[in-house]
Parts: sequence; C-alpha cells; structure tokens
Amino acid sequence: MYPTRSSQALIEYFGEDHAGGTLNVDRFSAYKVIARKGLFILAFCWAHVRRDFLDHAKGYVEQETWGLSWVERIGKIYHINNERIQHKLGSKEFHKKDSELRKSISEMKEELIKQLADTILLPSAKKILKSLSKHWSGLTIFVDQPEIPMDNNTAERGLRGPVVGRKNYAGSGSVWSAELAAALFTLFKTLKLWNINVHAWLLFYFNECALIGGKPPENISQFLPWEMTEEKRQLLSRPPNYNNST
Repeated sequence: MYPTRSSQALIEYFGEDHAGGTLNVDRFSAYKVIARKGLFILAFCWAHVRRDFLDHAKGYVEQETWGLSWVERIGKIYHINNERIQHKLGSKEFHKKDSELRKSISEMKEELIKQLADTILLPSAKKILKSLSKHWSGLTIFVDQPEIPMDNNTAERGLRGPVVGRKNYAGSGSVWSAELAAALFTLFKTLKLWNINVHAWLLFYFNECALIGGKPPENISQFLPWEMTEEKRQLLSRPPNYNNST
C-alpha cells in the first residue's frame, strides 16, 4: 500500500540495519538498491527470463526457433531441479541429480558466452542475453541452495487477488482503510499458509473479544498458528460452527 515503488519503501519496511537472508524476486530496480546496501541477497526469477525468450519468439517470427531453443534449455533446468529437490539433501539420488543440474547449468553458461560473441545476432536478442548474463549469479543461487525456488511464481500468485482488486476495494481513497486492508491481506494469507480456516479463526478471535467486553486481547499468542497446539490448529482448519464458539 506504499504510495511509490521506490527502494525507500523496502528500506523503511525492512529497516536500514537489516542484513542477511535471500529475497526471491524479479529484476525490478528497487530490489537491486537494497541488495547493494547489503540488506539482502537477491535470487532472481527464471520465469521472467523464460518470458523474455517467449516474447521474442512471438515478436520475431524469423527468430522463433532461436527463442524457443532457450525456452527449452530453461525447461530442462527446471525439470532436473524439480527432480533433485524430491530427494533428501546429501542422499545418493540427490547427488546424482545435483551433478546433472550443475552440468546443464555449465553448458547453458557456455552457450550464453558463445552467443553473446555472435556478431550477427539481432540486437533485440542480444539484449536478452546480456540481461541473462548480468543477472546470472542471482539466477543460479538455487544451485547451491536447493531450498531457494527457481522463480517467484508462488509469491506472485499469492498477491494476485489484492493486486487485481486494490483499485476497487483496498481503501477506496482512504489511507487508513487501505492500511487496514493490507494488514488483513497479510493476516489471511498467513492463516491460509497454516491451513487454518479464516472464518473459524475470526469466530475464535471475536468470541474472545466479546468475553472481555469487546476489547482486543492483550495476549495474542493463542491466536498465532505457530504458538498453537496441533490439536488447536486441526480444530481451526475446519469450517466454523456458528452455534458454538471455537
């Protein structure tokens, strides 16, 4: 809900003294600013790179084969990595797929260097390759850190609802209401990630507020999914019973 997309929004959110951790992001310039400040390491998104080549293949018919050849290379990397992360880190199966992945990454880098030196390649195609080369270190973080996704598709899908609807319902011009909407988006997404039914959780929370005279509880730990017992989380994962409090 920040009024601009500048790096200052990120700096204010995370704090000037933040250091460490990895952000899985697209290539937006504001992320690069906070990386240069040492706040985060950036793991760039392969889905965005893949889209570059697909758009080029659609826009330049005579270059379709070239563009799709890169889409195929990226698809191969995705396939091998998806197989790799199915196995336990350090296992024989993981090591086998890890070696296969590193070999394919190395071959892709060699092809990238080779094509960048091609003097007859279209400027529009070379621009894509230069971007790939420029972001290479951030794009390959997942190789040494298998827990890092190859793309940020999960995050973008999670944000789609608020992004599509924000002009219609995220405050309607009121700053306080927009801030409330942002807080609720965060709250509800957190509950969803913990597989907790939002309606059941809200009934649980408001019932507690009612018991203490319509005031918010001072101790909110019982409402935090990571503080709940497994039994409580299981109970709140079901649709609410409006006749009885949770």
